[in-house]
Amino acid sequence: MKKIKSLYFLFGVLLFVLALVGCSGETETEASSDSNSDNGKNEEAETQLVEHELGETEIPKDAERVVVLGLEDMMLSLEAPIQAATSTKGQYLYDELIDYGAEVIETAGASYNFEAILAQDPDLILVNAAPAGADGLYDKLTDIAPTLALDREDWETSIQKIANVFGKEDKADQVISNFHTELEEAKEKIIAEVGEGKTVAFIRPTPKDAQILFPGFSYTRLLYENNLGLESGDLVKELQEQEEEDAWGMVMSLEKLPYLEADYVFVTAGSSLANEEDTEKALLMLEELKEDSLWQSIPAAKNDNIFTVSSRHWMLNGPIAESRKIEDVLNALTN
Repeated sequence: MKKIKSLYFLFGVLLFVLALVGCSGETETEASSDSNSDNGKNEEAETQLVEHELGETEIPKDAERVVVLGLEDMMLSLEAPIQAATSTKGQYLYDELIDYGAEVIETAGASYNFEAILAQDPDLILVNAAPAGADGLYDKLTDIAPTLALDREDWETSIQKIANVFGKEDKADQVISNFHTELEEAKEKIIAEVGEGKTVAFIRPTPKDAQILFPGFSYTRLLYENNLGLESGDLVKELQEQEEEDAWGMVMSLEKLPYLEADYVFVTAGSSLANEEDTEKALLMLEELKEDSLWQSIPAAKNDNIFTVSSRHWMLNGPIAESRKIEDVLNALTN
């Protein structure tokens, strides 16, 4: 009888142990399931889908190693992270990028140094859409890291998209507001100094011809259309009527320079992306052209109202570039 009771006791203990093991397994399974679910949520939260000029791209939500190709102006204005950026000595943001702690990928022109970009081990690339959309360049960049292509010319829209990526929405609003305030204040000062209804033109000459840039061109838009109290000169209007509505401008012969009727003419030489040597050559060419009788026959030249400005920021867009353009016009017409 005692043996039977002992067997019952052992059997009961065994059932109890098995029950404990079963409960433990269920708890571990539930914990594992909960853990996997949480991990899935975390992974999902670590990326975001962003629409841009060349499609939609899944990017890291907290990107830090960011390589910037042509959108440096907006990124600096937002105080957003820049691991590396393209520039060369003499460009208007070169020193600012160095001071910001960004590594400068030395580049002249609109080319990309893919090897140098890859060496940065970026988790995100931001690129100006215009050059990136050609010759498969965008695809090559996406092979390195997720890449967003944005329109530099429409910088007010693009800076808001960039701000959304980095959580800088308030900063973008401030940058845009500051630009419009600066523009309006400059306009008031210019009108107070020179009066209303004054006309203007913007040209970029070469030894053989000259580009005359229209009001619709993003680089020179703020100079025209009463943004600073100035209107297009007669020749600008005449030539614009001969071109398509959204034309950037046109190339005219130097023989047309004496017909450049405008109270003020702003002139630049060279490219925004040229190296220092090429920029010096372009400026030397401009100085030589100023000695030509055709140049001296420009009505504004006779009144000493031709002003030379830097192509470094006039031939680009962004809040810093636009602010410097405003300063150039303000200094020229009010000093």
